Amino acid sequence: MNKNTRNLLVTAIALSSITAVSITAFAATTKYVVPTEEKFAAQNVFTVENETAIENFTARTNKVSGSVDFDTAAKTGSATIIVNGASIDTGVALRNEHMRSGDWFNFDKNPEVKFVTTTIRNISGDNYRVSGNLTLNGITKAVTANATVRLTKANEVTKGIGYSGDVVGIVAKFKLNITDFGAKH
Repeated sequence: MNKNTRNLLVTAIALSSITAVSITAFAATTKYVVPTEEKFAAQNVFTVENETAIENFTARTNKVSGSVDFDTAAKTGSATIIVNGASIDTGVALRNEHMRSGDWFNFDKNPEVKFVTTTIRNISGDNYRVSGNLTLNGITKAVTANATVRLTKANEVTKGIGYSGDVVGIVAKFKLNITDFGAKH
C-alpha cells in the first residue's frame, strides 16, 4: 500500500463484517481496500446466520478481501467484496465439511463468494440501499439490502489500531434463499 492508504472498516455483505484501507485519489472518490494483514482480522468479519426448522447457527470467517470506492460528498460509490467460503467456520467440524461439499455450498470446488455493487443509493444520513451481483457456488444472482456506512476520520484510536488514515465501516445484511445458489439443502 502507498503512504496515502486509508482504512475501510466494512461490516458487509450477506450477513457480514469487514475492515478496509483507503487510497486517496485527487478526485472526490476515495478507494478503501480491505486490509488482509492478520493484525486486522478481528475487524474483518463475514458472518452467516442460518435459521431452519432443525437448527440455527452463526458461522464466520475473516478471510475477506476487496475494495470500496466511496464519495463522501455525493454519498455514492461502488464495491467489490470477496470472501473465501471454504474458510467459513460454523463451530462444528462435520457441519463445516458438509457446507464445503457439493451437497451444500460446494466451497471445495467454488470457494469464492463475491459481491459486486451495481447501485448504491443514499436513503438518509448513514443509511444506504445497496444492490449488486452475488456469486456463490459459481451462480450469480442480483441481491439488494440496506446498509449502514460510517466514516471515521483518522484519530488516535484508529492510529493505535494500526490504520494509516480514515476508516469506513460498512454493515449490510442480505437475506438469501440458498437453493437459488444451487445448495441442495
